Amino acid sequence: MLYNIFIPYNYGSNNTLYIYKKIVEVIVFELKLIFIIILKMKIQIIGDCCSACHHTHEAIEKAAAEIGGDIEIEHVNDIVKVLQLGVLQTPAIIINDKVVSSGKHYSVKEAKQLIIENR
Repeated sequence: MLYNIFIPYNYGSNNTLYIYKKIVEVIVFELKLIFIIILKMKIQIIGDCCSACHHTHEAIEKAAAEIGGDIEIEHVNDIVKVLQLGVLQTPAIIINDKVVSSGKHYSVKEAKQLIIENR
């Protein structure tokens, strides 16, 4: 594990180890944010039939605006294209041609985490 690099063997208490783990988690999270800002990302939001689809679309747009970077957002509601993408439940979220969520709507906080995790 990455945090073992920073911690000498038998150093400190369990609280110290916990603090080092948290520091590494924050560093990794920030590095993911940097990669999102640098690299282009394509997000497709599938569905237009219910309020959950609209709420998810708004949450994804707000999360993408908070993250920043080059993020292209496309709302897909054409049934033929939806079937070609292999989506069976809406709302669905496709990030860089990979279905990452189907049948769940997201808050802005959850959408932001989903975008960062699936970069």
